[in-house]
Amino acid sequence: MRDDTWIWLIGYTYLSMGVMILFILGKKHITVPRLGAVKFGIKRKRRKMILAAILSMTVLLMTMGVIAAPSWLQSEVDDLALRGLMDLLVPLSAGLFVTVIIGVIAYFIEYYRGLYIAMLFGLGIYIDMTFDLPAAMLVFGVLAAIPGVILLLRFIKKYPIQSGQVQNEAG
Repeated sequence: MRDDTWIWLIGYTYLSMGVMILFILGKKHITVPRLGAVKFGIKRKRRKMILAAILSMTVLLMTMGVIAAPSWLQSEVDDLALRGLMDLLVPLSAGLFVTVIIGVIAYFIEYYRGLYIAMLFGLGIYIDMTFDLPAAMLVFGVLAAIPGVILLLRFIKKYPIQSGQVQNEAG
């Protein structure tokens, strides 16, 4: 297992921040100039609030330690056979947890390709934790990005910025 967890967490944090910056810049320079700004209706806003409540409750329960292995199971981890079982169950539960969380997010924001992404990342986490193979996350990340890049290129081709078009000041 990795000894320098804090280095990985810092790296993942910066990577996440970079992805968010790319998202914001893409929206500002690619989407808004072609389609304009959008304001979502009440139904979409309600789904977003339900999603926020579900995710907040999940994070709160995890922080409080409610979502954890039962105490009887934790006390038995010293048993060699059970340790082998834990080596299987921990990566499996981590992968399933990520798959379910990303899947719930995808469902509530009506981004159904996100279910594909959820399965890829859940599988990547399982493989990474089971075989200590972080490259699996890179491979599954590329597999998740390929359809997005294809859709982006189709979008840019289908909706070119018209010359002389006034830029949207809201974006």
